Amino acid sequence: MSQPTPTARDASGRRAPRVARPVPPRPLIRWDLTLFVVLAAAAGTTAVALGVAGAGLSLLSDACSTEDCNDSMLAVAVLTAILAPLLVIIAATIVGVVRIRRRRVSFWVPLAGGVLAVAIWLAAAAVAASSVPGQSLFN
Repeated sequence: MSQPTPTARDASGRRAPRVARPVPPRPLIRWDLTLFVVLAAAAGTTAVALGVAGAGLSLLSDACSTEDCNDSMLAVAVLTAILAPLLVIIAATIVGVVRIRRRRVSFWVPLAGGVLAVAIWLAAAAVAASSVPGQSLFN
């Protein structure tokens, strides 16, 4: 018969805490990494296109020659339409890279960032259009 192994005790006779075994790292999910890179590149391209289109929103001020426009609201909306999509995509890319390093599924992060960037741009375009009397986003 085998003898039970004695438990480890510290100097005062109490049981010593067990040392946790290191957990092996999760394997890298290659399809997720590939899809993340492709979607992040597409989201970056979309952010640049939205920024250029946001700069085009400044042309709404051309209708303000005889009308009373809210210039400060138009300026804030145009700056938001230019900068916000780029900042959202940069943040989404950083979050996605952190998730990849932690071996978590991350392909959805640039998708969510792209949807959020487009939603913010549309909201900024609606605000810009509403700052000019007689203008509408879908005219």
